[in-house]
Amino acid sequence: MPAKDFDDFHEVWVNDLQLKESQLSTRGKRIIVPDSDHMIPFERPDTIVAEIREVVTDVVAANTPKSGGTPISKPR
Repeated sequence: MPAKDFDDFHEVWVNDLQLKESQLSTRGKRIIVPDSDHMIPFERPDTIVAEIREVVTDVVAANTPKSGGTPISKPR
């Protein structure tokens, strides 16, 4: 593939398709991790852990009554 074609595709992927993909969910977001490549879990595991913690915090907050009571749990 010619370098220009690759660069054009990369531009569309990064600046258009990734954004559209992240918007498929109401909670979706795109995160660009500096100093990483495709293998983010190996290169920047701290970022993965931080994002998982954020999701857990958001889920717990969304399922905790505003009065500070016990989190709401659904029967299994």
